[in-house]
Amino acid sequence: MMRRRMKRMLRRRRRKIMMMRRRRILSRRMLKMLRMLRMLRRMRRMRRKIMMRRRRVMRMLRMLRMEEDEEEEGEEEGEEEDDEEDEEDAEDEEEEEDAEDAEDTEDGEEEEKEKEDAGEDDEDEEEKDAEDAEDAEDAEEEDDGEEDDEEEGAEDAEDAEEQEEEQEEDAESLPQ
Repeated sequence: MMRRRMKRMLRRRRRKIMMMRRRRILSRRMLKMLRMLRMLRRMRRMRRKIMMRRRRVMRMLRMLRMEEDEEEEGEEEGEEEDDEEDEEDAEDEEEEEDAEDAEDTEDGEEEEKEKEDAGEDDEDEEEKDAEDAEDAEDAEEEDDGEEDDEEEGAEDAEDAEEQEEEQEEDAESLPQ
């Protein structure tokens, strides 16, 4: 009787351990997927910002060209066209803002769905903290890399000067 109980207890423990391992593996996979989705969202946002900047620059260039044309022509027609352009630009900006808001809400909804599916809000927060720490470390490493590059550049310059001095000394010693 005691042996059976002990064996049963051991089997249950082993099963629990195996289930925990499986859960960990699944959670790691889910976390990887969530990380990838976050990266994709960041990339989308960056692309969107870049496109917005490009549109603004193009709009400014158009405005400058229109102003130059108006100065050259000096006609009233240019002013009417400028007003129409301003209205079109305002409409474009409103549409872009609406699209951006819609995408942000979609991203928020996707994140909520993922959190519900994963059921691991605490792990997500820990992961965010870990990612922030990694980003900070990466930034520090980049700063260190720049300092190292500057130091290496200075060392290379010193080495080059030393080599030139040695070559001059060799050149002076040869003719004698």
